[in-house]
Amino acid sequence: MPFLIQLPRLANAFLGKFRLRTIFIVPFVLQVLAIVSLVAWLAWHAGHTAVEELSLRLRHEISARVQEKLSSALEVPHALNQYNARALELGLLQVADTERLRHYFQQQLMAQSALTLVGYGSEAGSYVDVARLDQPGYLKLAVLTPQQGESKNWKVDLSGQIIEAIPSDPKYDHRQRPWYQSAKSRGTQGWSSIYVTKTPQ
Repeated sequence: MPFLIQLPRLANAFLGKFRLRTIFIVPFVLQVLAIVSLVAWLAWHAGHTAVEELSLRLRHEISARVQEKLSSALEVPHALNQYNARALELGLLQVADTERLRHYFQQQLMAQSALTLVGYGSEAGSYVDVARLDQPGYLKLAVLTPQQGESKNWKVDLSGQIIEAIPSDPKYDHRQRPWYQSAKSRGTQGWSSIYVTKTPQ
């Protein structure tokens, strides 16, 4: 009990050191600081949440666009395979007519920027392809017929005129390449595994 009796005296001694103005201002300043801190934290939290939501939406949008572009790019080779197979079935293209075949493939390659090579290889040994070179304005032409015995490669311009011969692998046999083996075993069009091309680009 003696402590309770002395409490008002202690309070007067303690509060006597402070002015009345300080007693009113300090709680007000503390309230203002608490409110400003709370508002700042809420603003930061809301901004952080908004950035996360925006980032998530942006990732979904980018993913959707990449998927759309990829699907579009991957449809082109399948469509060309179907067109070329149909042209061969109808007799519009002849495998033996390598000159016409290469011009046809060159037109397809130039019309589709997503393609890097269009070609045809048969079990009998005939092979024709047209591919992009690293040099703009030029293409690579490869022709192999059973009569000539080995593949010949040329650098050609966009009109199809031969510019110069390109070194080729004399032992090249498309029938041993992964893309040919994959298509042969599958019996239908599809994707082969990734492999390294043997033709110099």
